[in-house]
Amino acid sequence: MRITDHRDFIPLNYLPTFSANPIELNLHRLPELAEQFVFFNDDMFLLQPVRPEDFFVHGLPVDDAVLSPIMLTKKQDIGNIVANDMAVINTYFDKRNVIKQAPGKWMNPRYGQKLLRTLCLMPWRHFAGFYNDHLPQPFLKQTFCEIWYQEADLLEEVCTHRFRDYQRDVNQWLMRYWQFGKNCFIPGSPYRGKDLNVLSEETVPHILKRKTRMICINDSDEISDFAKVRENVEHAFQQIFPERSRFEKEEKRETGGHV
Repeated sequence: MRITDHRDFIPLNYLPTFSANPIELNLHRLPELAEQFVFFNDDMFLLQPVRPEDFFVHGLPVDDAVLSPIMLTKKQDIGNIVANDMAVINTYFDKRNVIKQAPGKWMNPRYGQKLLRTLCLMPWRHFAGFYNDHLPQPFLKQTFCEIWYQEADLLEEVCTHRFRDYQRDVNQWLMRYWQFGKNCFIPGSPYRGKDLNVLSEETVPHILKRKTRMICINDSDEISDFAKVRENVEHAFQQIFPERSRFEKEEKRETGGHV
């Protein structure tokens, strides 16, 4: 395991940054990063064993290309950033041609009931948006390089924003959508993981029963007793993973026993 400082891969003129977007848009600059890599946020966890084929098949990312509308619930909403992502995608890719080139990737039974979202949005000429799993995401490094080549000015501007700008930013979902636009993916199940809220009564039982291979535990602005909520989640993880992993043991040694 290697802990990397921002200065090791992000151009210095973008630093310091207090936004995730400049960090994630520069992932391809990480030293010795493989062409095929999986990106985890700090709120994502594995509950069951996974295999390389869960993320890549024949060198392509395994993902679910499900059409879904962009929903805005407030002015400072991630949906604004997603809309900016989609403006780029619709500039470079024609929806009808993309789907026509690989219909089996878009009308795939692995998508289950979520395929209804795609069917409902098929009459529209442009891509209205995509369903976002918010789970560990497989990427090709070349995708980042290609978008930086095509949209250098846009990405440069976003990376200079010290804080998240909901009106002008794009984010790393743009890279995922670009892979869809190029049909550079293998269809996978959107049910391979679960997006949970830390306050949900479903979260702790889901962890204890290991209902899915992976989960994302979203935080909340409504937590009144953070210590108790954290204790419940940590206790659930300790029950299913009583032993430290090899990586945690390595981190403990590297940090002098503090993890």
